[in-house]
Parts: sequence; C-alpha cells; structure tokens
Amino acid sequence: MKQVLLLISLFIMVSATPAQNANQDRYRQYAGKYGGNSGVCLFNDGRFMLYGYSTAVFGSYSFKDDDLQFITDKPELFEVYAHDNSTLGDSTRMNFAGFEEGKTFVQFNEENRQRVFNDDANCFDAPFVYETDQQLTRFTLSYIRENVWWDLGRPNPSWQYGPAKKYNDFILIFNKPKREYENFAARFAKVDGRIILQLSNYGGEEGFIKQVPDKEEQKQWQEILEWKKQYDESKTTTVHAVFANKHYRLFPSPDSLNYISNDAANEYISRQADDNEEYFRSNQYQDDRLLRKYIKLVPQNKDTANFTEDNGADNSIFYVVCGEGTRPPYRYQGFVTYEEKKEEERIPLIVTGPAPLLETNPNKIADQDPIPDSINNNKADEIVTLLKPFAVNRPDGFYTIEKKNDDYTLTVLAANPSLTPKDFDSVVCKTGTHEESIIEIRFNKVGAVKFEKFSKDQVGNQVALVADHKVIMMPFVAEPITKGRIDISGNYSAEEAKAIVKRLQHHK
Repeated sequence: MKQVLLLISLFIMVSATPAQNANQDRYRQYAGKYGGNSGVCLFNDGRFMLYGYSTAVFGSYSFKDDDLQFITDKPELFEVYAHDNSTLGDSTRMNFAGFEEGKTFVQFNEENRQRVFNDDANCFDAPFVYETDQQLTRFTLSYIRENVWWDLGRPNPSWQYGPAKKYNDFILIFNKPKREYENFAARFAKVDGRIILQLSNYGGEEGFIKQVPDKEEQKQWQEILEWKKQYDESKTTTVHAVFANKHYRLFPSPDSLNYISNDAANEYISRQADDNEEYFRSNQYQDDRLLRKYIKLVPQNKDTANFTEDNGADNSIFYVVCGEGTRPPYRYQGFVTYEEKKEEERIPLIVTGPAPLLETNPNKIADQDPIPDSINNNKADEIVTLLKPFAVNRPDGFYTIEKKNDDYTLTVLAANPSLTPKDFDSVVCKTGTHEESIIEIRFNKVGAVKFEKFSKDQVGNQVALVADHKVIMMPFVAEPITKGRIDISGNYSAEEAKAIVKRLQHHK
C-alpha cells in the first residue's frame, strides 16, 4: 500500500512539474512594461505594478487559460496608531488624516456619532487635530460609500476600537477606496506584430503596447525593478508603528546615528537638535528634531451591518469652508507664533559679487537663459547648470534664493541652508555618456524627505548649492524630486568635480 501511495505521489509531482514550468515560462515571456506615461508592468515572479500619474499600485497576477487575473495590494480602510503622551495630562488628542476624502463619521465612547467634516467642505488645510477632555475607552470610525459603479452593493463599514487606558494621543488614517485598487482582468492581443495588453479597467480597447527594450527603456526598467525591490522589502515586515513630530507629520523610522531614543517616553531626539533653529521656526511642520512613536492598534470589530447616514448626527467635529459660513472655520492652533527679531538682531543676508555670464551650449540648459518647454520632459533627478562658481559667505548646503536679477549681478541667498551635507548619504563623481563630469548626491532617509519637501516648495524657482563657500549651481526646479538622489552636471572639469565631491564628503 505504501508503494502505491509513493507511486501516486511521484506521478502527481512529475505531472505538476511541466505545468509549473510552463507557467514560469509564460511569466518570463510576457514580463515587461506595457504603456508609456501610464500602463502596467509585469514581473517574472508573478507580481505587477499598475502605474499612472501620481499612481503606483502593486499586486499579484496569474494566468487562467488565455486571461490574466490581477489581485491588488489594497491598503486597509482605516489605520489607527496610538501614543502615551505625558504632555496632554487627562485630555485626548486625535489627528485625522485623509478623512476629508470621503463621507466619514466618528463616535467617541457612548456619544452620538458625528461627521468628521461638514457637507460641502472646502479650503482644507491640514493637520486636522481634535482635542477632548475625556478619556477614550472606545471609538468607532464609519464610512458611507460613494455611488460609483465599481463600489456599488457593498455595505458601509464601521470599525470599532477599544484602546488601552494609557493611550491618549492618536493618529487616525482613512484610505479611501479607489478604482485603481480594484481587482481586474486582462488579455493579450497582437496588432501589427506588437503585443498589446488589454485591461478590464483601464486603457480601453486599444490597450497598452509592450515597450521595446531599447537602451532608454532598459534604464527605466532597472529603475522600476529598484522601486519594486524597495516595495517588496517594505512588505516583508508588518508595520507596527509610525513616527511623527508634534504636528503629526510622518517621518521614516529614526536611526541610532541621527537620533537618541527615550524608551520610557517612546520618543526620539535628534542629535542635531540645536541646529537650524531659525529654519524650523519658519517650517514647523517639517521639524523632525523630536519624533514620537505611535503603536498600531487592531480594531476590535469590523462591523458590516451597513451603517447608514441616518445613524449619524448633523454636526461635524471639523468645519472647513472658504469665506463666511454658519460657524467659524477650523484652524490648526499647534504652530507657535514667534516674535520677529529686530533688524539689528537678524543674521545678515550676504549679497554676493557679480556672477560672470557664459556662452550657452544649446544642447544644455543654462541658468541664464529662459527655461525652455523641453525642461518639463527632463528627468527630475538630472540637473544641468552652466553657472560659473562664485564666492558667497555661506556654509555648504542647499539654499533658497531670496533675490536675483537677470544677469546674476546681485544674488541673495537665505540666511540658513534648507539642507546640509549631514542630510547626504553619499556624494560621488561619475562620468556621463558625453564624457561630462557628474556629481551624484544620494540623501539619507531624513534628507530624502527634506529634499522632496524642499524641491516641492521650490517648483518653478531656482535654488543654490554651496560648496567651499562658493555657489556651484543654481538650477531651476521643474518638479518635485522624489527618488532620494540627484545627478548634477555642469561647467566644471573632472578635477573640479572631484574637489567638490571631496568637500561635500568632508562633512559626513
């Protein structure tokens, strides 16, 4: 009998192997990028990435006969994180993030349910922080689904939480259901010898054409694989906590190189806490010098009894409206108003000497020329500058530009840098495809966040990079830089580039 079972097992294994190998061959055969500015990437491990403008959704796919079935990685509808904040005493504070995106409700303890935001709410200005004198032993978050075809027929959910008594500071996150997170199907077709992937939810009948893996596409594919690697690594560990400053701005996990941990208070203090005081006074939302750890809470119940709007109250905890309304609009009160220093107490803004003009190369972008339309097609992490370095009384780092005239005869930089070399992870010198010298700056976790915000705030403006008390570049920021690195090429020799790199590395 054992021999019969063994033979059956061997037969099953041998029979399954060709089918499994055939599936793997299909994954390898069809792996690639389908589409241009929007589309889908198929990976040979059965994973996919749906991408578009400001959208990147990952998930898994499988073959079913001639069709493909796609299962997306959906975010949780609600996420709740809690912290024991000794500064609050007996009161409770809650930050609502994303709740303005839908018709959401909240119920505290045994009180009546309330809308989070009023009807026809507009003029949103986060953070939205609610404070109450009572201690919360239970609260419920509810959502009424929108009348859209892809979300019809599903019950309106209510998630109930019963936090431990020690918690009095909360971050509540609402991830509104979106069409791109719906599961979908697809089918391959061939048109004029090219492979087309037709999705059931996007792209219409035309579908998305599989891109030819030329040199440029191969480079983009490598970047896509790097994004996928980072995403896969982030999914291997369950998120049990988030880190935020006192204004509820989220930051990456603090590392021991840059932060000292206070385990008793679940707080992390920056080792450079005394630096850039002036900068953080005017950029309080970005202040990362003290971070609090918020622990993720598991809901006690995910009620599917189809909550209706009749169960909620007419009033809302936040009232936001442009212009005059029925009551004073919500305004966040957490930012501190500092008295401006007297003129003689301010750090003087240094006016630099004249900056010489250059003959421009039509194949490159010169700071002195009007910005051409083609700059919008440039990669955000590749910056070209033809500005000759000129002296300035400023320490090394990235600066906003307070004042500049057309020929650079008068340039005024901000008193303090927005980022310093302490925000850099690495600075190296490379050689480009046209033998030009390129300085690559990769930011550390904190620096990447700061530079993304810095570049976002400066879109449409020029910024300055100072090294060795010289402005070495003043590039135009075309769009936010989100990849955590930039490549700088300009009007300098290999020796000059190496000297700049050495200078910037010196601070690390």
